[in-house]
Amino acid sequence: PRSGTGQRMTSYVNWITGPSRSADIEQSLTIGVHGPSEVHCVILDNGRTRMLDDPNFRDALTCIRCGACSNACPPFMAVGGHQFGHIYNGPIGLVLTPFHHGLHEADLPNTLCTQCNACQEICPVDIPLPRQILEHRRRGRKSLRKRSLLGVWERPGLANAVLRAGAPFSGLVPGAPKLAPRPYRDRAPLAGGKGEPLTIFASCMVDRMLPEAALALEQLARAAGFDVGFPKGQWCCGLIAANAGDFEGGYKLNTSLVECLRDSKGPVVTPSASCFGAFTIDALEWGPQDGASDLRSRFRDSTRFALELVADQPDLVRPATDRQRVAYHDSCQSLRQLGLKSEPRRLLELAGYEVIEIPDIANCCGFGGTFSVEWPAVAGRLADWKLDAIAKTGCSVVASDNPGCLVHIAAAARRRRRPLRIAHVLELVADRLEPTAGAAR
Repeated sequence: PRSGTGQRMTSYVNWITGPSRSADIEQSLTIGVHGPSEVHCVILDNGRTRMLDDPNFRDALTCIRCGACSNACPPFMAVGGHQFGHIYNGPIGLVLTPFHHGLHEADLPNTLCTQCNACQEICPVDIPLPRQILEHRRRGRKSLRKRSLLGVWERPGLANAVLRAGAPFSGLVPGAPKLAPRPYRDRAPLAGGKGEPLTIFASCMVDRMLPEAALALEQLARAAGFDVGFPKGQWCCGLIAANAGDFEGGYKLNTSLVECLRDSKGPVVTPSASCFGAFTIDALEWGPQDGASDLRSRFRDSTRFALELVADQPDLVRPATDRQRVAYHDSCQSLRQLGLKSEPRRLLELAGYEVIEIPDIANCCGFGGTFSVEWPAVAGRLADWKLDAIAKTGCSVVASDNPGCLVHIAAAARRRRRPLRIAHVLELVADRLEPTAGAAR
């Protein structure tokens, strides 16, 4: 049963048929003999009419109070109910509280959501809880820490200066993400060679924190015969701002990206699964998408793209002499928003690896965009659970297709001094490319 109580029907559902009825006395139906003779129904509105009138929140009224969303919520597992909510707790509590007690009572608890979508996945009546929580974030107050981060991120020139200045010192803070000494944009190619054109959208995180993933995508595309380009004006898809509740800022970043990539040719491939989902799905809710439909149709997530290449051209990778064991981490967006489950595993298998499942309970690594900035201790606890689960696999290599997850898990591994290689799935595929692949193409 999907109910949080483990029952087929939630214990919060009661059937009331009216006053007590009995025909025990001379087989004559009599009201009120063994119970109340009247039933009075008192309806408390308490904000529910406003919920009914708001199309974003109307579905929350179908909640059957089973508690399944709390059981599935990774941050709730980490902090418990006293912190995660105000009277009504758990994901559904984050949605109900602003209507029952005011938005100010939910501003802090709402930041505890990682937007992993586990609550909607488990909900028996499919309430879009993540989107509703995000809407409260949009309307509510932002912390100074969040406003400061977004203030930098939404100004590409300022972000570039800050990240370059901070890169040499980023590894000095235990458990903090490490910035690359040299971003991908400093070594990215310019299109103009032979072959079908392909554009890389690296994403801000890959560009600055995981350039190896973009380099691996470039290697694989070149080996398959593509002419690879990287427009230097690209920055962020807007996801980090929108997930923090700043839809306006997310829209501006997304619009800038559209303008940068508008004249690109061929497929636009990104090694960030969450950014692919943001650009092709989420951005439609941030503002008008004038002229972006053609670009969205050309966007490709790197996992499916690479799988098609390797499946169609098996000679791209050299035969495996040993099948190295790799623990695979499903990012929340890849798994629940994009439905990527078998594809990354199949890609690694075609490249000669043995994929090992990670036996964790929370699934989410704890990154969650600005969640890990506002709640580093909670994010660290979720990352520790992930590392403990990885240790049970016996693997020394961990792969995923989401740069945020990879950077967060890698930071936790450095903090705990775990000798793990934490790599994008494309890096592992690139390691198995034939040295001569693409030379004759």
